Amino acid sequence: MLRIFPSSSLPWYERTMSYMQSAELEQAENWLRSLQPLHLFGGCRDQEISKLWPLSYDAMEYPQHPMMEHVSDWENGILERLPAELHLLTSAEYGLLHRLIVQKGRILLFNRAELSPCVSFIRRMWAYPILQNNGTILLTMPDPVLFALYEHTDSPDFLQHSYRYSEFLKKTELILLAQGYLPMDIALDAFAKIIGQEYANNLDLAERLLKISCDYTVMHGQTVLIHSSIFDSAPFLSSLETYPRDIYDADLEKSLDDWNTCEEVFQILSGLICHAVRSDIQPDELVGDLALLARQNAPFDGLLDTLKASLLVHPSHEMISCLHMLKNHVPVWPVFQSEVVS
Repeated sequence: MLRIFPSSSLPWYERTMSYMQSAELEQAENWLRSLQPLHLFGGCRDQEISKLWPLSYDAMEYPQHPMMEHVSDWENGILERLPAELHLLTSAEYGLLHRLIVQKGRILLFNRAELSPCVSFIRRMWAYPILQNNGTILLTMPDPVLFALYEHTDSPDFLQHSYRYSEFLKKTELILLAQGYLPMDIALDAFAKIIGQEYANNLDLAERLLKISCDYTVMHGQTVLIHSSIFDSAPFLSSLETYPRDIYDADLEKSLDDWNTCEEVFQILSGLICHAVRSDIQPDELVGDLALLARQNAPFDGLLDTLKASLLVHPSHEMISCLHMLKNHVPVWPVFQSEVVS
């Protein structure tokens, strides 16, 4: 998802990964509930395309692409691209796909975590939401797309390709955890080498997979994948040219081991705050937010302000002491080591 970075004047708790992700989910839910009862593969007319086109992934990510003129051309193009799209599903989207196939193209969304993959399904495969009287959302897959899904997911190479793409995404996620960011062109070079089959030749789809699976920003015309907790992209600008191009071949275990050594500190702090946090906050999630702020070299006052905003009581001396330990022990991402995030 394209990240629009918030103002640095925001309070610290609004710069945490949990807060940013919650805001994104709320935006996705509002978008779903605002959609008109109009969809492809359901009687849409040529003169109504202008209402649907802005909802598409192509219009959102590739605004320079011309809008389709005829519904039939658009629908045929979606069905032709479907086999390739299926190989670019995220794990969350695959979960929705499995349920849609089993339940004959109509599923109720279980929880808010399904909102983002639901939006992606609408933008890419033209499922459509139906609002129920009780406020729930019924995701519906048009029959022509559903029948094509039955055929393509039953092909012998579907699982093999899906596994290879999943492994590529896991490696990408490890790099983002170790480095904080990753230039898109380096990821695409690695994609072509790792996949090494027919879909590796279509880098537009590979780029789409990464944009759907990861947060990203655009700096000086260059697309950069970023860890979901990043709230300030400025430190990346000076280091883009020196980023190691062989990062997919690098041994990331050392940086991950350094992170894992902090686990005991995380558990202690979680135990200290477990009965003091607000009812809408999970202790482990809060500790994770604090650790990721420390990963960005946020000042201790910022961590303390975030903790205070999340508690029902004033933090105890033990909590503050443990927060100092977290700040001192969490390894800072290399690009943030030379500066304190303001």
